[in-house]
Amino acid sequence: RGLKKHADAALVLLHVHGWIKHNLSAYEPQLHPRYVKDGVLLITAENSIAAQELQMQKEVLLSALQEHGTKCVRELRIERS
Repeated sequence: RGLKKHADAALVLLHVHGWIKHNLSAYEPQLHPRYVKDGVLLITAENSIAAQELQMQKEVLLSALQEHGTKCVRELRIERS
């Protein structure tokens, strides 16, 4: 019962990593999907340029997650690491 949330979160992180690799490949080494908790996906960025590029693509990423059937993410939070 409790494992489903963990499995769903792991699947989201896998999709996000692939999306970053495909759509923001120049910033892939600086962007790190961390966790999904209470509908919030946290991605850390090593520098402000990577964070800004991700911020500009935020809605595209959330739409891509919805297309994959990932309903557990409602919000994307970007933090500097």
